[in-house]
Amino acid sequence: MKDIRQTENWAEFIGRKGWTSLKLENGNIALIRKMPLIGSLIKIQRPKFWITDNDIKRLKKYKPLFIKIEPQVNMLGEKPTCVEIDIDTWPLIPTKTKIVDLQNSVEDILKGSSKDVRQSVKKSPVTFHYFKGESPEMDKALLDFTANYKDVAKMQKFTPQNHKTLVSQLGIFKDDFYLFETRYKGKVNAGAVVLCSDDKNAFYMYAYSNYKTGRKTYAAYKLLIEIITQLKKDGFEKLDLEGLKDDRFKKETGNWLGFTTFKNKWYGETINFEVPYIIYFNKFFKMLFTFGSIGENALDQIATNSKDSLSYRYMNSYVKSKKTK
Repeated sequence: MKDIRQTENWAEFIGRKGWTSLKLENGNIALIRKMPLIGSLIKIQRPKFWITDNDIKRLKKYKPLFIKIEPQVNMLGEKPTCVEIDIDTWPLIPTKTKIVDLQNSVEDILKGSSKDVRQSVKKSPVTFHYFKGESPEMDKALLDFTANYKDVAKMQKFTPQNHKTLVSQLGIFKDDFYLFETRYKGKVNAGAVVLCSDDKNAFYMYAYSNYKTGRKTYAAYKLLIEIITQLKKDGFEKLDLEGLKDDRFKKETGNWLGFTTFKNKWYGETINFEVPYIIYFNKFFKMLFTFGSIGENALDQIATNSKDSLSYRYMNSYVKSKKTK
C-alpha cells in the first residue's frame, strides 16, 4: 500500500513549510529541514525500501544531526552498512493502524464488524454528503469542517490544523482528496477528510464527531460506512484508518484509547509497522536525546516546527504527554 507520506503531493506540501524533498534510490522520498547554524533534520517516512549507502552519501551533504526512518511493514532491500542504525523511541507518525479492505462488499465489512457498529449504522438518523476535489461547494464545506473540528479539538485538548493550513494542503492534492460529512436537522455534526496516495489507496486523516448531536446520533458510524461505500464505488481498494494505540509506545499513544476503540470495532487488518530507526551523525546531539530533559526540549521544538505534518495531531499529543509526566 503506497503511503501518503511517500507521494509527490505530500512532498510539495511539506516544501511550503520549509522542508526540502529529495528523491532517493528505489523511489524513496526524504524530507530535509535545514536548521540554522547546526545542520539539518532528515526524516524518511513509510519508505518501501531501505535507504542505500549511496543515499547516505547524498544526505550527508546536508550535514544532518540525524536521519529518522519510520518504515513500512517488511521493508525491502538491505540496511546500509556505512552507518550505525539505532532503534528509535519517539515516533512522529502512527506505528500501528487498521486497514479496511475495500475489495470486500459493504455487507461483508458490516458483518465482520462489531454488533455495535451494525446497530449504530442502522439507528443513525443523519444524512450523508461528500465533496471531492476543489470547488466552491468544497470551500464552504471546509469552513464548516474546520470550525467544528476546532470545537472538538478544544474539548479534547489537542491542536487541530487551522483553516488556512488545511486549505493549502488540500489545494496541492487537487482532486486527490474528499471531504465527507453528516448532517442532523440540516446542521453538520460529523466530518472527515480523506486523502488519496493514488487511485487505489485512501487515508482517513482528520475526523470528528461533535459533542452536541454527533454522539447521540451515532454520526461517526454512519460517516465511516458511507465513506467506505463511496470509496468502493470510486474504485479504491484500501482505506487506512490512520493510527491505533500501540503498547510498544505507551507514552506516545496512551491517550489514543478513544479513537482506537472506535476503529477496532470495524472489520479490517491491524498493521504493526516496524519500529522507527535513527541514524545519528552528531554524538553530542545523540547524548541529549538519550539522557535528560534537554533532548525532550529539542523534540518539543521539532514538533513545533512540524505543524505541517498530516499527523501533527499525534505528535502534539505526544509532546503534551511528555510534559505532563
